[in-house]
Amino acid sequence: QPRSTLDRSSAASDVYKRQVFGRTTFILFLVLLLIPVFVGRDRFLRFILANKVMRILSKLTYGQYLLHLVFLTFSTFLSYRSLYFDYNYFFFLFWIYWVLGYLGAFILLLVIEMPIFNLEKEFLRPKRNPQ
Repeated sequence: QPRSTLDRSSAASDVYKRQVFGRTTFILFLVLLLIPVFVGRDRFLRFILANKVMRILSKLTYGQYLLHLVFLTFSTFLSYRSLYFDYNYFFFLFWIYWVLGYLGAFILLLVIEMPIFNLEKEFLRPKRNPQ
């Protein structure tokens, strides 16, 4: 049976409430978690976030974030038929995109980010003359 207008407005209202309160509580929790790090009070969380492994992982994760849309767009526009929803197929695609995304992010890190970072160190941070 088709849904009534009341059901549709109720469903839209539920989605709106979930988005507003879900995002608000997430941002509030994130702010309450990170303010002590910025102020310098929470040394344990600062130690975890300042760890060298976490810094490298954050660079790779950002690169993967930038590349995942490229993979999704190519897979969508190169397919000649519509996708049938299957958990196994999407689980397989998830792992393929995850691996390819991190490999691509690592290559972009080596080819683009590291040379630019070295240029920044060379030109924007001049060496001090020892006196």
